[in-house]
Amino acid sequence: MSIDSIVDEIEHMTVTELVALANTLRNRLGVTMMPLVQQTYPVSPSRVADTVDYEPTTYDVWIMDAKDDRVRVIKMVREMTGMGLKESKEFVDNLPQVISWDVDITDAQATVGEFANIGADAIWKIHQPVLAVTA
Repeated sequence: MSIDSIVDEIEHMTVTELVALANTLRNRLGVTMMPLVQQTYPVSPSRVADTVDYEPTTYDVWIMDAKDDRVRVIKMVREMTGMGLKESKEFVDNLPQVISWDVDITDAQATVGEFANIGADAIWKIHQPVLAVTA
């Protein structure tokens, strides 16, 4: 199978299928997710002053494990995202995943608490925006 044929297959996948593919590759190849902010890029001295006093104001909520009550977790994912049953099930089958992006600390803690109440493991992390670089 050539690289071009693999790319052609990937181009025709849905977002849900792409997420499942990425998670499967990560698990099979033993790759850990590294935050993008750990990468180093040259920065001008004037930009360093802008980042020194940075305090996080937004967070991402991750569902780490559904534990024993997958059905309740799937229902909550449906309620929170508006996904259909199939997409919600696929989402939960491929944990850990981000359920809420770029939310304030109050919402992040509330969401983690809701998942904890139904027995799921969820955490909040500092939101790390993905920067797109174009030529």
